[in-house]
Amino acid sequence: MNFLLADIERTCPEEDVLDAELLLEKNAVSPLRELERNLWSASVMDGKLLEVEISATLRRVSAASCECSRFLQSKSCPHVVAVLLHLRRFFQDRPSPAPKTPKKITPKSERPNDGKLTISGILDQVPHDDLMSFVKHYARYNRNFAIALKTRFAIEVDSGNSREKYAQLLEVAVADARRPDRSFSRRGSQKIAKVLGELQLQIEDLLAKSWFAEVFPVLQNIIEKITPILRKAEDSSEIISHLDQTFALLQQLLDSPIPPALRDQIWDYAYHESQKLVYRNTGMDKKFLALMLTMANDETRFDALMAYLDKQIDRYFWEKRELPNLIITKLELLEKAGREAELAGLLQQSINHPDVLRFAISRALQEKKYNHAAKLAEHGLQMEAPQELYLEMDMVRWFIAEEQKDKPAILKFGQSLFVQTQEWRFALSVQKAAGAGWPEIREQLISDLQVVPLSSSKNEAIAMLLAADGLLERLMDFVEKCRSVDLLMHHDKQLIPAYPHKILMLYKEWLHKYLHDHVGRKPSKTIRHLVEHLLNIDAITLANALIEEFRQSYPERHTLMEELQSLQSV
Repeated sequence: MNFLLADIERTCPEEDVLDAELLLEKNAVSPLRELERNLWSASVMDGKLLEVEISATLRRVSAASCECSRFLQSKSCPHVVAVLLHLRRFFQDRPSPAPKTPKKITPKSERPNDGKLTISGILDQVPHDDLMSFVKHYARYNRNFAIALKTRFAIEVDSGNSREKYAQLLEVAVADARRPDRSFSRRGSQKIAKVLGELQLQIEDLLAKSWFAEVFPVLQNIIEKITPILRKAEDSSEIISHLDQTFALLQQLLDSPIPPALRDQIWDYAYHESQKLVYRNTGMDKKFLALMLTMANDETRFDALMAYLDKQIDRYFWEKRELPNLIITKLELLEKAGREAELAGLLQQSINHPDVLRFAISRALQEKKYNHAAKLAEHGLQMEAPQELYLEMDMVRWFIAEEQKDKPAILKFGQSLFVQTQEWRFALSVQKAAGAGWPEIREQLISDLQVVPLSSSKNEAIAMLLAADGLLERLMDFVEKCRSVDLLMHHDKQLIPAYPHKILMLYKEWLHKYLHDHVGRKPSKTIRHLVEHLLNIDAITLANALIEEFRQSYPERHTLMEELQSLQSV
């Protein structure tokens, strides 16, 4: 529906117009209510009370809806026409706004002169016509200013067709940022992102004001005009971020109390627009899918989305694209509709996809079907897949063992996971399950870690095992053997009471070597941070000894002296 308000009689069916005039004569139409900007509502009594909503500006009608069966079938009815006629008469009878009083210009001789030329002073004193003339002239010759001006005030302009207005704005912005070879430099992408950022701020403002009818055309145009440039941009990350925000705003619009007609319009748009190749090529079809999944709340939309997914899966297959995301969406849809038999069949058919396997395991864990989840994890370990999947399957089996309090399984999977990941939570889990047998298992863990490739996390894991059980002598020997300042800092608080002199000597030796190999502000800050660490753990004597050592050894290093001077040692 898109026609001039003056053309109601020429656009709408004659039968509806005649019936509408009868309704108006009977005073069957209630007073108009402006729900939001350009969105009007009225009730019509025709046997029963019917609610009619109209989206229209002073000149043009863009959408309408009515609760009657006639409108649902033909998209036109006497009730809608009656409200349109009522709205037109309302606009005609409404008094025109009073003309603005011209701003009085203070004569130059009377203007204050404090010697400063400021923007506010210019705006206050320059005649309005001169300012308007300057803006027009500057916009004509400065393209960036013209685009910024259009972007900032597009919402204020009543063009009669919001979608066309924003389409023109984005087309100009894209054309201005495009290089002769039709690609986009990093600078060009930033210019487009700036326009998108301003538009999205305006959208958030419209949502806050509940002007929902204005929001959707802006979002549509951003999606349609910006998505095609992604593959032509040198760096599309900032633009992708704005597209993600656009879909988030579209979801926010759907979560708002919008009219049913607008909700149907968004569904139809997402359903048809997302099938275009450009969205599959850029991955944006997944964003549409997420929206449609939240909107599929009745049988009609469920069936439509199921057919859509089947069609998309076929397209993905022949275009040699990855299928798991579509399959998972279909699984989520079946789960939402409670189609358990179909869900189980699709899972069985697609379980060899790692992402589908993860979905199935997550669902089983949520339903506390631990035995089924364990079988799925075993299946995952038999699959040819990246090493990360095998680690995930071990984590699933450990989680199930924890939930079922299966101590042998906790010991088995917890030990394996601690050696693989060096995450302390697995060691704590094993320690709790082992009870009195922990010392023996601890030694086995240390032995298993010794053959793991060298890394700081491996050394920290071994040190933690020793520190947790208070094996200070072995911990001291291990730290000294590793020759790692970071490792010493992690455990010095526990070691200093027993080995104060040894800790001081190690710090001196390792830090002298560090300063011998590094110069400048950065290593000086590293030394300051280390001394601050010692002060924070109350190793004040040790901290002061190091400060004195560095002051005597490196007086010529000004940055080091400055950093040490900033310390407030006791």
